[in-house]
Amino acid sequence: ISPMLPNDEADENWYANQIYFYRELLGLEKDYGYVATADVTSMHRQLLSAGKRYRDMTANNINHPNDFLIRLYAQVILTTLLGEDFDL
Repeated sequence: ISPMLPNDEADENWYANQIYFYRELLGLEKDYGYVATADVTSMHRQLLSAGKRYRDMTANNINHPNDFLIRLYAQVILTTLLGEDFDL
């Protein structure tokens, strides 16, 4: 599972290298047939681009997803495992 993006407005002491994680995870997926990568990072980027505020998706406004974003994680994971057309 790729992570959510860092808060650009947070303290500068954070590494903010989460944008690179997905690419590395894809490498593992390619190397190992039993590995799948769920791209939460892109979904989080889309929400931010659409105007959703960072603080409305995090529990601490830094790096902990709140209930809303945890649901996004679940949706991305289910779509990765079951495909676009899964029905619960």
